[in-house]
Amino acid sequence: MTLDVYVAGGSSELARCRAVIEALRGIANVRITHDWTADVEAARAAGYASDAAVPIEVLRAHARRDLAAVWAADLVVVLPPAAPSRGMQTELGIALALDTEILAVRGELGIFGALVEAWVADDAAAIDAVRARAGGEAAA
Repeated sequence: MTLDVYVAGGSSELARCRAVIEALRGIANVRITHDWTADVEAARAAGYASDAAVPIEVLRAHARRDLAAVWAADLVVVLPPAAPSRGMQTELGIALALDTEILAVRGELGIFGALVEAWVADDAAAIDAVRARAGGEAAA
């Protein structure tokens, strides 16, 4: 059975989030519901230095894809960034509201972090936990 996973993190740590997404893609039985890092990279490649500069229509499309991906996930992996991320916090809130399973790497998640029951020490431990949850080896 496939485990549908969404990775929530901050765009300020794009390389970190992309690395975790790619590692999870390499696990058998894991499907990433949406790689939002590609949307951020596309916006940056188009010359937008920040979300505030991106046209509202584009932001809405990104937000809708992210929302649908959290909704579709069996598991949301949360990578708290060093700098606060409203997007990651919103995705955490959506996952909590949907009663979706959440796995969080140790970090600052504010008051709602108290509702997260599964924590790991670092990104590598999160990848290992997803691998164990999916019953998976590396994808063929």
